[in-house]
Amino acid sequence: MSAFTNDWLSLREGADSAARERAGLDVALARAVEETVPADRPGPLRVLDLAAGAGNNRRYLAPRLPRDQRWLLVDGDAALLAAAGPVETRVMDLAEDLDTLPLDDVDLVTASAFLDLVSAEWLDRLARLLAAARVPLLHFALTLDVRHGWQPQEPEDAEVADLLHRHMAGDKGFGPALGPAAPEAVADCFARAGYAVEAADSAWRLDPSEGALQQALLDGYAGVAGDMAPARAAVVTDWAARRRAHIAARRSHHVVGHRDHLMRITAEA
Repeated sequence: MSAFTNDWLSLREGADSAARERAGLDVALARAVEETVPADRPGPLRVLDLAAGAGNNRRYLAPRLPRDQRWLLVDGDAALLAAAGPVETRVMDLAEDLDTLPLDDVDLVTASAFLDLVSAEWLDRLARLLAAARVPLLHFALTLDVRHGWQPQEPEDAEVADLLHRHMAGDKGFGPALGPAAPEAVADCFARAGYAVEAADSAWRLDPSEGALQQALLDGYAGVAGDMAPARAAVVTDWAARRRAHIAARRSHHVVGHRDHLMRITAEA
């Protein structure tokens, strides 16, 4: 499933790449591929990308992985997949049809900016499914966590962040979403399923040059906060106006916390 537009995915792509490069798990993943997939095995590296959208994750990872690759991008939004370029795609409702994922001979399952949208129950199903198929490598990037900060600060920042986190825990099509609790749940769930888990910080650290992305985020936050607390709508509107002025004056910095995870299946799984 996808609830995002191609414009939004394009706007965030630069920040995603910068955050993932700082996290460095793509380097660890490339080493893991070399250690896990025999160099003399015929055929390309087989990669399955979940909730792939318009292909941002593939564009980031493919040049950083060793050997030739064959990617299959899966998403519920056919229009986004059509924007992914010349690559194999499949339209699939991941909420309803998880058990039909094509996992035969897959070397790597990956996803980006996705697992904070799913429920604990769905995540457990995914982990058990991938372990049962003995998928050797998993790489999940940009899973939102609880960190959410602005500079300069405004008195209502914490209140708006709390409203945002409450909204993130609502149903996004997969049951009650993990929201900012997702990184810890991902690590625990896949460890129980039999994966060795490595994690790294992939927070967005947006500076004044990234005003367009900050503005898009601010607009979204203000809308969510107003919907979550209608009685505070006027306060939220005033807060957003002050934050908008910081962005326009090129003095605004914004941190959005994420975590990346790399998993390798263990012999005991």
